[in-house]
Amino acid sequence: MFAFILLIKLDGKRKQSELDSFNLNLEHEHKDILSVLQSNIKIYTGFVAALRSFTINNSAFPNENEMKNFLLEIVNELPFKDSLIVSFIDTSQVFKYSVTPYKIDPSNLKGKNVKNIRSTKEIAKLKTLIEKGKHITLFKPINLIEGYPAFPFNFPAIDKNGKRLGYIAPLIRLHYFLSAILDKKSEFYHRFSIDGIVFTRFAVYDKSKIYHSKKDTDFVNNFDEKEYKIKTSILPFHGLPLKVETRYKSKPVESTSLNYLIYAWCILFLVFVIISFLQAKHNQKIVEKLAFAHRELRNINRQQEKNLNKIKNLIREIHHRVKNNLQIISSLLNLQSQEEISIEVKNALLSTKSRVQSMALVHNKLYGNENFDAINANEYITSLCENISQMYESKKDAVKTEILIDKTLTLSIDTVIPLGLMLNELLTNTFKYAFGEQKKGQIGIQLTKNEDDYYALIYKDSGLGFDFEQKSKNSFGLELILMLTEQLKGKIEYNRTQGPNFVIKFKEVF
Repeated sequence: MFAFILLIKLDGKRKQSELDSFNLNLEHEHKDILSVLQSNIKIYTGFVAALRSFTINNSAFPNENEMKNFLLEIVNELPFKDSLIVSFIDTSQVFKYSVTPYKIDPSNLKGKNVKNIRSTKEIAKLKTLIEKGKHITLFKPINLIEGYPAFPFNFPAIDKNGKRLGYIAPLIRLHYFLSAILDKKSEFYHRFSIDGIVFTRFAVYDKSKIYHSKKDTDFVNNFDEKEYKIKTSILPFHGLPLKVETRYKSKPVESTSLNYLIYAWCILFLVFVIISFLQAKHNQKIVEKLAFAHRELRNINRQQEKNLNKIKNLIREIHHRVKNNLQIISSLLNLQSQEEISIEVKNALLSTKSRVQSMALVHNKLYGNENFDAINANEYITSLCENISQMYESKKDAVKTEILIDKTLTLSIDTVIPLGLMLNELLTNTFKYAFGEQKKGQIGIQLTKNEDDYYALIYKDSGLGFDFEQKSKNSFGLELILMLTEQLKGKIEYNRTQGPNFVIKFKEVF
């Protein structure tokens, strides 16, 4: 019951809130329209003031060509380029000229008398303007033969000597004045009037003849219905009261959804209580099942963790044994090289020993690594350089090695082994042959990864270099490097322009 009463109160507040919202939207729309009109009024009056200043300050009263040129010059700064006509009428109310920015006498008014087209009351006002007027005046909007209605501004035409020549009558069409408002898609109607005369951008409803074929009838009618709230304001427009009215196009519809909610609330509440009870019983069973499944899953995870540790230990043991076997092979090769054999055989055994050690180093790194899929490239290549320099003790202190490799860069085992064998050949060749009689030398190793997933190994030394094409034909070491480069789907470049250096580009193998 309490909830029922609360819903009724909420419904009353909702209705009031909706009504306030409708009124607020109407208020905002009306203010926006007033703002647009005030801006347009400033533009219109500013133009007429500039026109008057031009006629006063000109060395001689402007003729029709001068007036046309002035309009053409100023119209580029105005938003209503094709919406104005300026006429000069003499003291006998005869048109001396009528111009637009683009034409002279477009409506054939020159020589005609204003008395034939304006009311007797307006003629009297214009006569007073000619004889005594000093300021700009604005008459009520009129329908033009050319089609669009316009605001008729008027101010006296006086030359430099103070002689009254007649008056200037700029006509500015209503099309620009109202189009931005009436073309806007909205839920509101707007009506405009001066002293009870309603006008739109296409017609002035003052019982005179309307020349334009289009009508804004929706913005003229529909303002007499009592059930609509109409927002009204009066804007001063050069002494004329511009009345602006705004209303909704259709009467705002109040929401009735909460009414139906009130009627259905009691039934829904009862259903909710029953469903909640049944759901609670069901949830209790689900919780018990989930607790059992959680215990089972935890036991399975513990068993899988034990199995995973066993697999890791087994893999680590395999790498350890492979490393030991390679060390045994290396030792055997070392013992064999100490026998009384030829220099060529001894060098071949030592080279093979070095290659075996480079592979053993991989398995040694994996044995002490938590990750069996990849090896830190910086650590591996640093260790490889140290091992090879130990084999050439007479030169290790004289040869400085610089390694530029990202300390976070890792490579797969299938990539590291051929890469290590290539570096082994390059380092061994450098220590044995590169420096000749030189006492000191430098080795540089750089490994980077490019954006296209290619790696670039740059190997250079300060040695004498060699003929790569000739050497690769009869050197097992270079043949091995070329073979391993192909295995890594890479390519090799060698040049001696700034000291001998190799650039080997390859992709990681998995």
